[in-house]
Parts: sequence; C-alpha cells; structure tokens
Amino acid sequence: MPKPNLIQRASLLTLFALMCWGSVDAEQIYIRNRPYKGTIKRHTGGLWIEVRGLADALGVSLEEDGQGGYRVTRAQGESLTLTVETLDGVAMTPLEESSKALGARFVRNKQMDSIDVSLAPAKTSEAPAAASRPPAEAGPLAPIELNKKSPGSTVNIASSLVPGRMNIVEFGADW
Repeated sequence: MPKPNLIQRASLLTLFALMCWGSVDAEQIYIRNRPYKGTIKRHTGGLWIEVRGLADALGVSLEEDGQGGYRVTRAQGESLTLTVETLDGVAMTPLEESSKALGARFVRNKQMDSIDVSLAPAKTSEAPAAASRPPAEAGPLAPIELNKKSPGSTVNIASSLVPGRMNIVEFGADW
C-alpha cells in the first residue's frame, strides 16, 4: 500500500482541525437555569435559536406581526420586535441580542463551555429601610427581620452585614 503524500496528510490534518474546532464551539445553553433543547445554529458570527423557544423559556408572549417579524410582550406590558430570520425553514433569532433586548442577562462561561441566560428579579418601587448594626466589637447580635411587613419584596442584606464578623443569614418562607 502506497504511503500518503503530503497533500493527503495536510487534508487529513485540516479535516481533524475542523472537527475539533466545531466541537469546541458546541456550547451548552441554559435559559432560566434549564438546558435549552431547541434548534441552535451559527449564523452571521453568532448563535441563533428558535424565536418561539426563547420566548417560551423566558416566559414572554410572542405573536407574528403579519410582516414576517415577531413581536414580544414582556410582563410589564412593554412590547418590541425581535430580529428574526428563517434558517432552514425555522424562525431563528440571535440569542445574545434578543436576550438582552428582553431584559435578560447573557453570560458566556468559557471555562464551562456554556451560556447562561437569566432574568433579573423584579424590582420593587420601594427599598426596605436598612437596619442599623452595632460595630463589630459588640457582643452577639440579635436577628434582624428585613421584610416581615412586605413578604415577597426584594431585600438588600449588604447593609445589614457586619464587616470582620461571621454573618449567618437565614431565609425562611411561610407557605
């Protein structure tokens, strides 16, 4: 059997490099802490996913605008039109651009080879008053209840933590 020539070796090396490069880009996508199972495509230098899959995963209302585009309505009543292209018969949208437009946080984790898309918690109109804490030299501290009068509201515990001391934070809920 004849030995492979230089062109054949280079072709095999190129094919191997392309196969490895393709697998490195196979990022796992998580939307709201759940793996995204829909169609994912690379297009125009970015990742594109099914527009319906993104809307469903983020919990936004999606409707066709009658002109080949899609309009989404967020929980706050705001509506916007997403960039959509039909790729292989499927309506796709750029993941990063559309996620950010919908108010989601887009984080690419290169070490984990993953992308996380998550919604920020709803902001409240009133922030609870920060509890005052004694200096670190004081003795044991009594618990502070931060949102007893407004359950379900966002709580900022940073102002209640004591620097230089071990801070134990307990979360509870009455169901």
